[in-house]
Amino acid sequence: MILCPVCNTSNHHLKISCVSCGSYIQQKVDTLNLFETIWKIIETPKKAFHTIAIAQHKNYSLLLGALAGYAFVGFTFWLIKAGDIANHIIELMIAWLALSPVVGLIIFFLNILFLKLLSRATGKLVATRNIMAVIAYSFVPFIISAFLILPIEVITFGIFLFTKAPNPFTLLPKSAMFLFSFDAILSLWSFILYVIGIRTLLDCKITKALFFSVVAIGLTVITIAGLFTFIPLSL
Repeated sequence: MILCPVCNTSNHHLKISCVSCGSYIQQKVDTLNLFETIWKIIETPKKAFHTIAIAQHKNYSLLLGALAGYAFVGFTFWLIKAGDIANHIIELMIAWLALSPVVGLIIFFLNILFLKLLSRATGKLVATRNIMAVIAYSFVPFIISAFLILPIEVITFGIFLFTKAPNPFTLLPKSAMFLFSFDAILSLWSFILYVIGIRTLLDCKITKALFFSVVAIGLTVITIAGLFTFIPLSL
């Protein structure tokens, strides 16, 4: 909560002006600069997410959600060993380019839905647009992975990045360990940002934010897995 310096009224921690007297109680943020915000997330994530939450215009949320799909689809192709099905790496890359924005937005909106439901169930009223923006910017490490690490992995291993045998650890074990470690670090970083963002929105303890994050991500994974299972069966 924030106390108004003029009338001493308690206000929600994300309020810009006092609900009682209308005085400004924290700095107004109109728009978000993409690169400045990303840099703030690296330096001081909690302050960055607070700025994101109070910004009037939540710039780039949908764009970041769509771009994160390139990491999600790349990971899925690796997980299901899509290279064993495809005839050539070009086929996989075309599918990757086509599917990623759609998959990214589906995952993005599922996360928003589940977090909204969880917050309501616990009596916390959080604006949907705030949830959108916080989730979108927590995806930044995934996007870095998709556009920096994944291309290097494709150049290094070719289609064998997505095959069971041979696999990257069989072909070039040191390179595979190095690149996959970077992927793991970026994924962990994204999860940490996700938790920090939720904590900022809810103004709660880290344990509660962690619980919300794990449940929302878990429900999203289950839903996506169910869709992937249902679609082939229906076809």
